Amino acid sequence: MFSRQDNSFLDTQVWGGPLSGGSYAVVLFNRGWVEASITLLWSDLKISATTPCLIRDLWAGLNVGTLTTSYTAAHIPPGGSVMLKLTPQRL
Repeated sequence: MFSRQDNSFLDTQVWGGPLSGGSYAVVLFNRGWVEASITLLWSDLKISATTPCLIRDLWAGLNVGTLTTSYTAAHIPPGGSVMLKLTPQRL
């Protein structure tokens, strides 16, 4: 399990950890008073930046795509959050 604060005011936070089967659950929290974009770095999960990961937005029920290095969730409303499932893909 890991957590990261994106700024000194604790307005945005990233929490996550491993799931069975090699995937990861991650929650991006906007605890601030204004809309925010929050970035998840593969290094937060100790995943190589070159490893492609399938990203699924669990609350929207949508596959976001397969990305490397990082994922940024834009326009998270004040008090809002995004829950993701990342599944590393074999090269």
